[in-house]
Amino acid sequence: MYPSRKYYFVRIVLLLYMLQSLSLFGQENGFTVKGRIYAAETGLPLGDISIRAVNTPGEPVNTTPEGEFEITLPDKNEQIYISYPGYKEKTIFVNGREKIEVWLQGEDEVSVSDKAGMSFREISMRDISGAVNASSSEAFDKSPESSFCQDLQGKVGGLDVINRSGMPGEGAYLHARGYSSLFSSSIPLVVVDGMIIRAEGFQDPIIHGFHHNPLVDLDKRDISSIVLLKDAVTCGLYGIKGSNGVLVVNTILPRGGKTTLDVSLSGGIATSPPQIPVMDAPHYSSYLMEQLYNAGMSSEEIFREYPFLEYNPEYLYQSRYNNNTNWQDEVFRTGTLYDAHLTIRGGDSRARYSLSGGYLSNEAIIKNTSYNRFNFRFNSVVQVSPKLDIGINLGYTNGRYNLMETGASPQTNPIYASLIQSPLLTVYEKDQEGLSLPVYDDVADFGLSNPAVIVNEVESSDAISKFLGVSYLDLKFSEKLVARIQFGLDRLKSNQKLFIPSWGIAPQGDGSAERTMKVKGNQFYSLLGEARLSYVNRFKYIHDLTVDAGARYMINSLIQDFGAAQNSATDEFKDLNSGKADEKSVGGHQERWSWLNYFLSANYILHDRYIFTGNISLDASSKFGSEVQDGLSMAGYPFAVLPSAGVAWRISSEPFVPDYKFLDELKVRAS
Repeated sequence: MYPSRKYYFVRIVLLLYMLQSLSLFGQENGFTVKGRIYAAETGLPLGDISIRAVNTPGEPVNTTPEGEFEITLPDKNEQIYISYPGYKEKTIFVNGREKIEVWLQGEDEVSVSDKAGMSFREISMRDISGAVNASSSEAFDKSPESSFCQDLQGKVGGLDVINRSGMPGEGAYLHARGYSSLFSSSIPLVVVDGMIIRAEGFQDPIIHGFHHNPLVDLDKRDISSIVLLKDAVTCGLYGIKGSNGVLVVNTILPRGGKTTLDVSLSGGIATSPPQIPVMDAPHYSSYLMEQLYNAGMSSEEIFREYPFLEYNPEYLYQSRYNNNTNWQDEVFRTGTLYDAHLTIRGGDSRARYSLSGGYLSNEAIIKNTSYNRFNFRFNSVVQVSPKLDIGINLGYTNGRYNLMETGASPQTNPIYASLIQSPLLTVYEKDQEGLSLPVYDDVADFGLSNPAVIVNEVESSDAISKFLGVSYLDLKFSEKLVARIQFGLDRLKSNQKLFIPSWGIAPQGDGSAERTMKVKGNQFYSLLGEARLSYVNRFKYIHDLTVDAGARYMINSLIQDFGAAQNSATDEFKDLNSGKADEKSVGGHQERWSWLNYFLSANYILHDRYIFTGNISLDASSKFGSEVQDGLSMAGYPFAVLPSAGVAWRISSEPFVPDYKFLDELKVRAS
């Protein structure tokens, strides 16, 4: 007798119920992981270390005094999070392993698990498929440099740092992976708190050899991290502007909790470098006589033409030429450096803030050269509601450079002049008895400038002010989907002044200019608006997906004014109005340009081992013109289409690779 259909149906229902019960029973039992945790530096086991699952709620477990632990996870592909004061936190992908050995590094040690402040968020270095190097604020500790870019020398791989002339506050040249062009700039794009800033100085300065470095205006003690993006996949979000690499600078974030006050005071001295050996007066006289003899002159002709070479107490100007002056002593001095910085941080769960101020005084080793700077910064984040945050980052800098001209300018370069001026001459005029007068000696028969006049009477300065502000609004639609609207302003102003007196300075140019007065004003501002949507999700334990899409629009303006005059009545008249009316000149120019950028970026990680990144950027610029042939045309405007992609394989996360103490990360990447 055959069973009825009803009987079969009941059996199927019971079977499905049993399978479901087994599944639930298996989930309740979970996946058990055992292991031991060691200190990477000492190799000793660590006890009382907290361990918990990353993606599912549950009570954490602690290691035994022998460093052993056992934790039950809901899935074999879950992650475990390990943390302990004094050690770097670590997240480990279980990947079906039942036994794991973990080596924790100290907080001060460098690890590939360290997070880097990328374009939109902090990302662990191990999860990046492109070429990235990061540096923390610890790189600036105990550094005497006034600019953070000088402190990056030798600390960021792929970044060439070359000091400029040595004038205080001039900073250094920065080039990512060498020079990319013989004609255009190779300086990487600099982004501070999401705002693209001007990283190049103003062109055609009136002070010969001087180059204003806008990066000096940022106090390095306000910086929390610096990240260099070097290849296409990491720089792709910035389109054509990221062609030379991107330097992402993040300032100190606001912090809630108890109000803290940090004060930093430092000082130091800078000694002048070893002097370049030059001839003293006896050797110089012998050398000069030898050259004149070789020119075919007799002793009588020499002493008649250059009577100061013959020691004759009756010679009227004997005291002027009978000296042994070390001109390098007249130019160099011992420099001093004073730096003070104050930071106040505090707030609560709804509002956090960071307030800082600093003062820097750098008296350089060349007399009457210095750089003085006052800076102020205010960062704040306010949680308006659980789904809405408003943040603001404001920074202001006011500084002044007192400078000297550098380069191939023997008339006004004090170092150059100190090496070529005759040691026979005197610094100050002298009377008949050989006593020095309170007047600098003028240009003598050699036709060279008095180096003491250059460092004491030539006036060259640059007064700068900079404002950098960023405000943003974060709207959280969910834990996975966040929108940000951001606005930024970068304003930089520079006023350069130069006065070259007549007394003691060799003629310049064709010799018609006895006194030179120049002024130049530079004003730059940039407005940036950005809107983006970010999606971050981890699902089924093995898939990590991050997507960013948005747009930027940037407006830039540069205004430069120039004025020059010469031949005022005396050296006491130093402004442009004092020059001759027919020997004055004025000029200037103004330019504006804009940039529009659409971007889409996706990053996908599978099994914590395979990393895929793709970007596409559409760029339009007012500098493109209307006759560009390549690219994409939208609404009659040409757009550059810039795709980029990268892939990485984390070999160290494969099941066949054992847990080695010496191996923290093994990854192969291409982009």
